[in-house]
Amino acid sequence: MLPGRRRYRLVILLALLAVWSGVMFAAGFAFLDFIRPNLQSLTGRASVASSVAAVAGAPGRWLAAATSGSEPEKLILDIPFESLQQIHRKRDEALAQGLLVTGSDDLVRAEIRHGSATHRVRLRLKGDLPDHLETEKWSLRIQVRGGDAILGMRRFSIQAPETRGFQAEPLFMDSLRDEGILAPRYSFVNVVRNGKELGLMALEEHFSKELLESQDRREGVVLKFDESLFWENMLINKAHGPYENYKTATISAFQTGRIAKSPALTSDYREARALLRGFVDGRLPASDVFDEKLLGRFLALSEIWGSIHAVRWHNLRLYYNPVDRELEPIGFDANLQAHHIDRNLLLENEPICHRFLADPRVRSEFAGALHSTRSSSVQRLFRPLTTTHCSGSATPCTPPTHVTRRSCRPG
Repeated sequence: MLPGRRRYRLVILLALLAVWSGVMFAAGFAFLDFIRPNLQSLTGRASVASSVAAVAGAPGRWLAAATSGSEPEKLILDIPFESLQQIHRKRDEALAQGLLVTGSDDLVRAEIRHGSATHRVRLRLKGDLPDHLETEKWSLRIQVRGGDAILGMRRFSIQAPETRGFQAEPLFMDSLRDEGILAPRYSFVNVVRNGKELGLMALEEHFSKELLESQDRREGVVLKFDESLFWENMLINKAHGPYENYKTATISAFQTGRIAKSPALTSDYREARALLRGFVDGRLPASDVFDEKLLGRFLALSEIWGSIHAVRWHNLRLYYNPVDRELEPIGFDANLQAHHIDRNLLLENEPICHRFLADPRVRSEFAGALHSTRSSSVQRLFRPLTTTHCSGSATPCTPPTHVTRRSCRPG
């Protein structure tokens, strides 16, 4: 064989080896940086094998749901032309600037048919970011007028299921309620808007008297940190800047108009704000302001589920119990489609949680709840379930495991 031919074959062999190495490197890079994290985010599972098994089981769960014979409630929205045009203008504005900024003048009149009844409502777009508006399933905040209620609720939202992590959100809320923590009612409904079938949407109760009374609480004030400047600065300067700080945020409440009409609620509002401001300013420890048992359990469940979003300062919702004169957390917006896996406590990423856990009594309740909750309410929740939450999803109904993979002791 001629030396030239040998050299030619060697060059070909080296070229093939280089191509093969490049393909393997690209495949490994794609697996580590794209395929694996997206599988874990989709299924909430830590290992690739369990993630693949979860996806493989989705057809069977879908078939079980399709043959179960149960049907979700149907809401038929009829929005007049003028109202619909106003919504379209607001949606276009929000998509153009990448942020929805709402006001009271955004509410428009409409009707909702449920069963044989027709209800007059006011509604508007909701959701800060474009994911709530990009598809045909616009997120809407709805207020029922005239003293009526739909499914026992006078204020609620509907949104695309993916904006709240599909069935993960109602499961999280169920686990909170199982531990005595307030959480909005959450279900899935079929929605028709102006004759167009939108399919399944998530229905989420808003913060109202009905939410409290459905969970054996007296009517009271629900506080929040005002996040308007937090988002306005993002809109103007593309950063939250100095407003990414609960200490500089105004303390407000839901339904301030209703509060102003009631002397008792007005008094409760003043007391609740004073307590929360005392905690924020460092003059009062958490256990003098909050129900430490409920706060500890809430933080523990947020940690177990991997939801840093639920404990972000601008997502906190706090009920002032007029009997105990303490604040209680209300579960809201777990955002479990963005699943976090970390060797450290997720709560370490949120400054207000450091303040909560700096109180020995809250820290003790938190540490105890991390262990007892995993062996009680969460395990009960994930026993064989109906198709209400789980069937038809890529995510099987098994509890999150990220806490069991590391120490549960708060730092």
